[in-house]
Formats: sequence, C-alpha cells, structure tokens
Amino acid sequence: APFKKSPVKTATPKPDPQSKQPAVAKPRRSTQSY
Repeated sequence: APFKKSPVKTATPKPDPQSKQPAVAKPRRSTQSY
C-alpha cells in the first residue's frame, strides 16, 4: 500500500509524460535498429 502511493504519486506524474514520449520513439527506433 505505501509503495503504491509513494511511487505512484511521484513516479506517475514524472515518468508518465517522459515515459510516454521516449517510450514511443525508443521502441520504434529500437525495433528498426534491432
């Protein structure tokens, strides 16, 4: 319960926008490179 609330509030808003943008460009470039 404490781990979900702590990482979810601090890791959700930060990695959310950063993870969504790089996640789309990273997997796409990685797939072509691989």
